[in-house]
Amino acid sequence: MRSSVLALCTVLMLGSASALFADDLSVKLQGRGVRRDALNAMTYKPFDTTLLGKLADYKGGNAIDEAAIKGKPVLLVAWSSWFKSSHVGLTEAQKLIASNPDLIVLGVHHQRGYDKVQEALTATKITFPVAHDASGDVLKSMRVEGGGPTLFIVDRAGNLRFADVERGSLAAAVKIVVDEKPEDAAKAEQRVQESIRSKSDAPLAGPSVKSKPADEAYKSASWPKPNRSVQYAKNVQGKPLPVPFGKETWITPKPTLEGKVMVLDFWATWCGPCIAASPMLDELQGKFKDDLVIVGISGQARPGRPEDVGAIKDFLKKKKSDYSHANDLDQGVYKSLGIQGIPHVVVLSTDGVVRWQGNPHEETFTKAVEGVIENDPWVKARKARK
Repeated sequence: MRSSVLALCTVLMLGSASALFADDLSVKLQGRGVRRDALNAMTYKPFDTTLLGKLADYKGGNAIDEAAIKGKPVLLVAWSSWFKSSHVGLTEAQKLIASNPDLIVLGVHHQRGYDKVQEALTATKITFPVAHDASGDVLKSMRVEGGGPTLFIVDRAGNLRFADVERGSLAAAVKIVVDEKPEDAAKAEQRVQESIRSKSDAPLAGPSVKSKPADEAYKSASWPKPNRSVQYAKNVQGKPLPVPFGKETWITPKPTLEGKVMVLDFWATWCGPCIAASPMLDELQGKFKDDLVIVGISGQARPGRPEDVGAIKDFLKKKKSDYSHANDLDQGVYKSLGIQGIPHVVVLSTDGVVRWQGNPHEETFTKAVEGVIENDPWVKARKARK
């Protein structure tokens, strides 16, 4: 629904638009992919108050039910005694009580470890009530993962307004719901939509530009046919890389990888066919600069001539390249693919799955790259936003 980038761009475009719209979008949220999509679907919808009835063994205050929170702003802090990092969520919430006396704060503890909760509450000097999610159903329904802290805010209209708020945005998010009247809170989503329709051509539907679409979108995409003539390497088409890319040393500045189709080009300075493929890769990178990242990965040594960073830098000074370069002396991804001959390329969609691999000089390579870019759900979502 919202990303920090979309929020900033939209606020700049709106100028004198309502403060409510700008404030809502300025609140930074956590989570990504399928989980973020699920949280977005819950936002601006009535909070399921039946979940409160599943909480038990209150400490530090009386039980909180639907009647207690009616017309009130509510901050829910999901946390666990055994995960010390989550305790900061309690202390951040405690700080907000004095300046927001109308705010109801409730700590919801993880299914396990509740026997240690009093010790944690004493150490953090918490004054608001904490309850036990003994069945685990409450945090599961709220899509909480791990030990927390995970912060949720319910507005005066009883709607879940912000799901999984970043701690840095917590005070601002609380101020929004505290300062509103119930009737204003009830119209929050409507105002957001009206502002977007009147001030921007951006569609309301679909994932945000910084959020990976659901897995179903990738399963139903029309991907190019896999290469049937993979030679001198393990065929991993349709699967993620055996060893994740990311431990390499960047020779050129690290590009933005998230949301981009990626081509990994395994090459070496002593490999004539590798160098011959470079102009074609340059052309592809220039043609699809917004949607594609090509990374040349060196480090493929031959006896007596290791391809270290210095050698690659010297080579690139003489023969400049328009795409990015990284070095991998450990050859992690290279060895996991069982590559016996270079050049060898793998084309990955934005979910990290290999959609094509083989020699870049094969006729189907460039068509495969274009096909992946054309059908990739994340790339399509970003183009739709534009």
